[in-house]
Amino acid sequence: MAQEFAKALKINGQRKDGYLESDDSVVTWCVGHLVTMSYPEKYDIKFKRWSFDTLPFLPREFKYEVIPGSKSSSRS
Repeated sequence: MAQEFAKALKINGQRKDGYLESDDSVVTWCVGHLVTMSYPEKYDIKFKRWSFDTLPFLPREFKYEVIPGSKSSSRS
């Protein structure tokens, strides 16, 4: 899709790892979702198994994490 955007914008760039780059523009892309909400056990191990005693689970502050495989190994 990024290549189609670049074509529509008349950007003739060189393809790099995750982006197209020309002298004056950069068009980036990603594959799927990058971040997800953490599973309940990341808040407390007692939430790993569902129980009516711990439902509903409504954290005061939500935790998020990078989805494995969405981060390029060539970047930190």
